[in-house]
Amino acid sequence: MYTIPLIEDPSIGASVVESFAIAKYLDTTYPGDVTLVPEGTDAFQTMFIDMLPMMLTQHLLPVHAARISTSLSPRSEDYFRRTREAQFGMPFAEIAHESTHEAMWRKAFEGFSRIHGWLNANGERKVFFMGHKPSWPDVALVSVLAWIRMYNGRESREWKQLMTADEGRWAWLWGAMEKWSCNIASLRHKEGP
Repeated sequence: MYTIPLIEDPSIGASVVESFAIAKYLDTTYPGDVTLVPEGTDAFQTMFIDMLPMMLTQHLLPVHAARISTSLSPRSEDYFRRTREAQFGMPFAEIAHESTHEAMWRKAFEGFSRIHGWLNANGERKVFFMGHKPSWPDVALVSVLAWIRMYNGRESREWKQLMTADEGRWAWLWGAMEKWSCNIASLRHKEGP
């Protein structure tokens, strides 16, 4: 079985799997201006990553499941469908049924609003969880935003609503993280459905 993400560091012969472990490895091995997992914050960071599915991805996955599956190779699509059927306990067609989309989006937006409330505890004009510098939860949130943008498109109603929701918090986070991100649109031949 293969796991992604995975990095191999040929300079010291290390292989590291799982996003959080990779972030910690890079922080330690190649320190820079930004430390994604500052010392003493592992518990906080882990708690947030454990909360993210309940807050956002469990609501967003059913909305995007059909689009995701058709973007995969046939073998990966079969695996994706089988594992999601097991995860949700229902046939794939029911997981991705359009009749549930509005309710799922509403729940996802509620999750984003709750996270916005947490971030407001940092004070005004602090976009990141740790204040003025990004940390792992910011990367995780931007990854969810990238997923939404990639599968809906930047001109979609959902993306536009999200970019103005919560006092523009998510547009602000997206823009603040841009200097550290790759060109999301280049990851696919065509952005959006």
